[in-house]
Amino acid sequence: FLAATAATGPIDVLVNNAGIMPIGRFLDEDDVISRAVMDVNVLGYGLGMKLVVPGMIARGGGQVVNVASAVGRLPLAEGASYSASKAAVIAMSEAIRDELQHDGIDISVILPTAVETALAAGISHAKGVKHLAPEDVAKAIVGVMRRPRDETWVPRSGGRAVAASALLPRGVRLGLQRLISADTVLSSADRSARVAYEQEVRQKISKP
Repeated sequence: FLAATAATGPIDVLVNNAGIMPIGRFLDEDDVISRAVMDVNVLGYGLGMKLVVPGMIARGGGQVVNVASAVGRLPLAEGASYSASKAAVIAMSEAIRDELQHDGIDISVILPTAVETALAAGISHAKGVKHLAPEDVAKAIVGVMRRPRDETWVPRSGGRAVAASALLPRGVRLGLQRLISADTVLSSADRSARVAYEQEVRQKISKP
């Protein structure tokens, strides 16, 4: 960030879009993996804001766009650390938004459903959930850059579905998740299709 600022000038918009998602049962997850997920998915966002936002405040305004995930609102079994990290991004964004409400800084959160990237390799989609291309998320980011919003779902119908499900008793909500196979999205993943991604993540984590 500091190098980019020196080379290109002040940063008016910061887009935090990073994440790793090793999947599997939480009790079997190595502590190194758990820490890495939080380091990249949460602390990385925080570091970006700490480096860039003070300059925005000094210039009288700016915008941060934090890309979270639908699982930050609807956590998935066998993705506990990833779900927790994205929930943390949402909570962190909301808290920082309140802290900076008088400093001219907009904090926007993007919540996509499943996106067709290497991170989602081998993972099936819940019935009725739209398959997103990275361009769909990019379009949403550009949209909030032009017209800031606190929270944007991609697709928008995801937000309405979550708001409606939050009103239901837990048993009914779980039944609906089973109906659309949302409860087994990660546990039914094609592990062979995820080998390359999972190995790459672990190799990067193990580097000194």
